[in-house]
Amino acid sequence: MCFKPMTIKKSLLQWPAFLVVLMMFSGCTKMGLYEQTASFKDQEWPASQKLSFSFNIEDSTKSYYNIYFVLRHADAYHFSNIWINYSIVSPSGPVLEKDAQEITLASPTAWLGTAMGDIVEQRISLTPNPLQLKKGNYQVSLAQIMREDPLRNILSAGIRVERVVR
Repeated sequence: MCFKPMTIKKSLLQWPAFLVVLMMFSGCTKMGLYEQTASFKDQEWPASQKLSFSFNIEDSTKSYYNIYFVLRHADAYHFSNIWINYSIVSPSGPVLEKDAQEITLASPTAWLGTAMGDIVEQRISLTPNPLQLKKGNYQVSLAQIMREDPLRNILSAGIRVERVVR
């Protein structure tokens, strides 16, 4: 097999660049403990569709965790916010957090989330401060409480749980 000298030099130069990029992404990745979303038929979230998620904390040191609301919507979503009801129930039964919350999704000029094409992903903290969670199974419920029903141009909604490194 015969290689052109230029092809060999070019491919040898590409490998170090590829390895550097690969190391950058693997070193900077912060993995969450849990992330789950539910997709909506026809990109519509009916107010009657309450979402429920369950995640397990196996760490017995009572660490702190951030719980995020994850929303994927189309660029055609015509509000700059969303109102949701949410609750977080502890393993022993009491409700840790329960609130109706307005979540801002856009500034006057642009979406606050990450856009790829005409899809925008938003990750917004549900609680003002990290929660100290003990070992066990937690339940989180979400419901949209906007005036428009069903809420159009919503692809999916869910939660993400990340351990806080202190």
